[in-house]
Amino acid sequence: MLIPPEIESFIAQVRKQYPQLASLPDEVIVEMILRAMEGQGHSRGKDSMESMPAEESVARGEQMLLVGQFEQAERFLLTALDKSEREHNVSIQPKILLRLGTLCRARGDSVQAERLYQRSLALGERIGDQRSVAVSCSELGGLDRMQGSYPQAIEHFKKAIELYTSMGAERDVAVDRVNLANVYAHQGDYNGAIRAYEEGLEYFVKTHDEPGVAQSYGNIGNIYSHQGRHDRAVEMHQRAASINQRIGNEHDLAMDYANLATAHSGLGDHELAIQMLQKASEISQRIGDRRTLARVFGALAVEYRARGDSGRVLEYFHKSIAMKEEVGDQEGVAIDYFNLGVFHAERGDITQARANLQKAHAIFEMMGHPHAQEAARRLIRLR
Repeated sequence: MLIPPEIESFIAQVRKQYPQLASLPDEVIVEMILRAMEGQGHSRGKDSMESMPAEESVARGEQMLLVGQFEQAERFLLTALDKSEREHNVSIQPKILLRLGTLCRARGDSVQAERLYQRSLALGERIGDQRSVAVSCSELGGLDRMQGSYPQAIEHFKKAIELYTSMGAERDVAVDRVNLANVYAHQGDYNGAIRAYEEGLEYFVKTHDEPGVAQSYGNIGNIYSHQGRHDRAVEMHQRAASINQRIGNEHDLAMDYANLATAHSGLGDHELAIQMLQKASEISQRIGDRRTLARVFGALAVEYRARGDSGRVLEYFHKSIAMKEEVGDQEGVAIDYFNLGVFHAERGDITQARANLQKAHAIFEMMGHPHAQEAARRLIRLR
């Protein structure tokens, strides 16, 4: 089943808000929601939104949101918000604001998403809704990380972890420890990242959550690659791949092969890296996972660059950029333009190098990634 590309970028956030769905593949979740929507459509007939209780309108909005029907989701959620205000039903409002925030984030409007999450946070604190406060903090942490505001992201994730801990929501604690680890990794605090990943891993092992265990091994393996500890990275990614192969999680298995390629490349074995990427490509094409396939194309371009195969470098960079644009992976597009600019600079083609680096700079600026933006600026000497 092909998941609509417009929801691929935010389905992880929706899954995080529904912990009971966390271990299920994206395709299964979407099919469940579609069946639920079909069943409710038959049972309600042509009942108007206005006649629905606010709680049901929220539920319908969530369903539309999950399958990418944004306009209908917005109508249901705004109707629920209006009805809750008229009925003085304050208790449901933090949840509605959170879902509207997720909707805005899915549309790429991070500014409005942040405003809605902040409103949910403030209202949740006022009425004592700890869960809404925790989820709002977690979502704000995700936005902070995306914008490069790492100290704020750490603060938000730590607050979410503290609240989840007080509620006994162990899985949510584990998930936000992973999110916190991701921020440490972006900051270059690799030891802090490993500690946070290992704390999440302890929970996943304790609860026999094999997808969580595999993901944790993969995350730790990526940190080892950043540290140059490529032998350890290979070990971690092989553990992750073994689990995902056993449980039939092909999406993550493809990612494991891509990560193994990075580790083998770090060890200087570019031929084995390409073999791993070809395995990842085969799986991604078979299951229709275009987002991972696009990443694999970009990685293949980098590997062929290491081998000096200029023709294939250009071929795979252009394939990667086209597919990432199709699935809405703007950050990935920017990274490819950056790498393509560096490739042209190495070949002495300054005009092409500058053109691609300027494209990368513009996207990083639009997305609010100051560190990457500055790196591109230095190379093209915009100032």
